[in-house]
Amino acid sequence: MGNLLVIQPPDGAPQLVGAAHDTRHPFGPAAPRHHQTPQIPPQVTQEQPRIRLPKTFKRLNCPTCHKSFTSDWGFRVHMNRHRGIFPYHCRFCQKGMLCKVNLVEHERQHTGERLQCPHCDARFTTGRSLTYHVKRVHSQVAT
Repeated sequence: MGNLLVIQPPDGAPQLVGAAHDTRHPFGPAAPRHHQTPQIPPQVTQEQPRIRLPKTFKRLNCPTCHKSFTSDWGFRVHMNRHRGIFPYHCRFCQKGMLCKVNLVEHERQHTGERLQCPHCDARFTTGRSLTYHVKRVHSQVAT
């Protein structure tokens, strides 16, 4: 049996759904019986495609902390946190990260690399900080 995901459709009844790579259905073959124990998806790698749930489904729910997700990729990354799996490691301090973008942003602290604002001289270590700055400070500037 392939990896299973717990999916909660709008009617509220959780369903177990098969491996995401099955081509017969976006989330695998027809849901197995509810008495089967769900398996947690495998460790996430950059090569695995991200799958967005159709609007007919609500969310993927974490069995440990009950946080919910709209993508299987986010759910698998989250489950790696519970398992203590941090697949990306800083080449300078060996700190582990859950996803590659966090590693790239963390390593900028060591290298001194900064992202330059296209409108002023401000520089940032994260893309999120740069985006926030541009929206907050330069919202009237035409791009």
